[in-house]
Amino acid sequence: GHMGSTKSIEEATRVLKLSHAMRYRYFIKKSVETYKVYTINLGSNYLILNDPAGTSMCCPLWPDAIFAELWLGPLDRGTGLHIKTEIVEMELDAVLKDFLPALRQRGLKVGICFDQASDGRIESVHKVIADIRHEIQTGFSYLKP
Repeated sequence: GHMGSTKSIEEATRVLKLSHAMRYRYFIKKSVETYKVYTINLGSNYLILNDPAGTSMCCPLWPDAIFAELWLGPLDRGTGLHIKTEIVEMELDAVLKDFLPALRQRGLKVGICFDQASDGRIESVHKVIADIRHEIQTGFSYLKP
């Protein structure tokens, strides 16, 4: 895909230098602000990353498509299987109601705002849902312009 604007690349680069906790906070705030979450499709499946032992562990989610673009890199590295990779935009409602519960049923966690080295916070589905819902509720306590 085409890379985003320079401004969004700069912001993403800045965010990826933050601690795991700060990146997680950014993810929660940004996804509630835009009502969108991004992941990557590998063929017709969502990308699931394994732990070092090779066990399916987590599905990476990002608050903006640019993060997923940066993670994939220019050559879609990490696939090596020549399967079509596609960045997928999901509505936050669908993420909360369908996507995250489906991950939890499979015993998977969520990788939040991973950098290019797949380094980032790995969180339980339960906590991610609770934190997003909390952010939505606190967001409604002040009126946006």
